[in-house]
Amino acid sequence: MLREGLVHEQQPPVVDETVSLGKTRGLEVNKDDIQELVKEHGQEPTTDELMGLHYEQELEVMGEISSAEEEKKAEESLTSNEIREMCKMWETVKHSVEKHHANKAAAVRAMNRFNDNAMSHFRQILKRRQKQVSLDKVE
Repeated sequence: MLREGLVHEQQPPVVDETVSLGKTRGLEVNKDDIQELVKEHGQEPTTDELMGLHYEQELEVMGEISSAEEEKKAEESLTSNEIREMCKMWETVKHSVEKHHANKAAAVRAMNRFNDNAMSHFRQILKRRQKQVSLDKVE
């Protein structure tokens, strides 16, 4: 009985944290689902399970570091002029698709998605470089 009370007391923070974590990962998670899982697995995690979770988190962090390093290398390999040229080409393609595609709504959605997910990355690189040039001039 004491154990049930302890599990019940610990449940809300675990549920809230799990829902929050799931949402930050882009998952559709709700409290009811998590509470059900917690009830089904009412046992406290073993040391091995906790160590496994810790190991998985470390691998994820290392993957993020590697991704950031790869992104930086890729960013450095492009000149600002190459990025500007890419942006001009994108605008040309975009206007041509808008003009000639049979399903305008689908085309606009697809182009907006590409613009938001791909082209915004390159525009951000240009903005950072412009800020750096401005800061260098001030110094």
